Amino acid sequence: AEPKSFNVYKAYEEEVNTVDHYIWLKHSLDAIKRDEVTVALQPIKDLQKDVYIGFEAYARVNAGHTLLKPDLFLEPSKHAGILEDITKNVVQHCLSFLKPDTYSLLTFNVGEHLTPTFFDALQKELAEHEVPFEKVVLDIKQEMGMDFENSSMQLLAQMKQLGFKVAVENFENLSINSRTLFKLCPNFIKFNIGTEAEEAFIRSVILFANHFEMTTIATGIEDEASYNKAKSMGFDYGMGYYIGYPSPIDV
Repeated sequence: AEPKSFNVYKAYEEEVNTVDHYIWLKHSLDAIKRDEVTVALQPIKDLQKDVYIGFEAYARVNAGHTLLKPDLFLEPSKHAGILEDITKNVVQHCLSFLKPDTYSLLTFNVGEHLTPTFFDALQKELAEHEVPFEKVVLDIKQEMGMDFENSSMQLLAQMKQLGFKVAVENFENLSINSRTLFKLCPNFIKFNIGTEAEEAFIRSVILFANHFEMTTIATGIEDEASYNKAKSMGFDYGMGYYIGYPSPIDV
């Protein structure tokens, strides 16, 4: 089925950037307590087969009649130690709403809150909703120079052995920590095709991924030109506003 074209970002038209982050943190905490964290799904498309294969799930927080921009609640939530609770909430909503036979991949952003408690909660939810581990992708945002602690690496290796898949973002960053990359041994490499990276570098990334049997995902596909570029260059999958906006899960 074609993904819905609802643009969740229309809810951001009201200016809310000037409000103190502590107020937005309170909104986030209240939203969790009231089970009002909104989930948005952005479609992922197989560029070569021209079919939709799954979704990436995002957390969005209601603030009255508008939605908070991610940078207004994610960073303060991270420092307050509630980002893991928000992610658990996203997982619960997604698995309760989506039937397993409607997608091949379902991606969750786990970042730095990959912990045993999150792992246990994730396994419990998947078992309850009869979702195979192989359909779940854990999105790791590989920031410049970032390295994982050994405990996180061990947990990630354990999850991969069970069938979970791993995606690494920000591969367009030339300062990516290659040692961490090979330790992660991801199934997917995500590259923002909207950056100013030279075509030769993009092709080298694709060759690198193909050599190590990694699947490439082009992000930032905003128009027909970038869609055709990603497809012709050989990216396996793609996502971006041209393919589909993040849409509230209940729309």
